[in-house]
Amino acid sequence: MTEQIDHTANLHRARERFVEDRRQLAADLAEPLKKGDEKQRELFTAIQFTIDAIDQSIEDERSHTGQSAIAEVLANLSEDERRL
Repeated sequence: MTEQIDHTANLHRARERFVEDRRQLAADLAEPLKKGDEKQRELFTAIQFTIDAIDQSIEDERSHTGQSAIAEVLANLSEDERRL
């Protein structure tokens, strides 16, 4: 079970990375239009597609391991957060 929890944690970390990329790209796209924006819009769509795929993978892992959302959150807490 620990192996599955670690895998789910990796998915969450990957998702966080892509969300940060999406936020930065959204900030860039909020600026006035300039040459090359079409590629940025395509990249934004690809990033969102990847986030959606990661979300599906997390749900798939939950269903295969029988891991509840609460158990997953607890498993992903740092040692300091667990002490609170």
